[in-house]
Amino acid sequence: MMADGEHSVRLQRMSMQAVVGEPLAAGFVLDRLVEPRVTEAYRAIDPDRYDRLLDVPTLLALRLRRP
Repeated sequence: MMADGEHSVRLQRMSMQAVVGEPLAAGFVLDRLVEPRVTEAYRAIDPDRYDRLLDVPTLLALRLRRP
């Protein structure tokens, strides 16, 4: 967390093959894959961006485990 209370998030663009394939190749097992979607409440905050976020994935969450 930064001094002013804001959070910093590092973004990295990777292909789906790299995001999923590299951990699997390293021996992990994929338990769950989630692509969170923008909520309807966000439409009131930023209508233009809301429409873009419906079509373009922005976050992918993986639950991985060692076998």
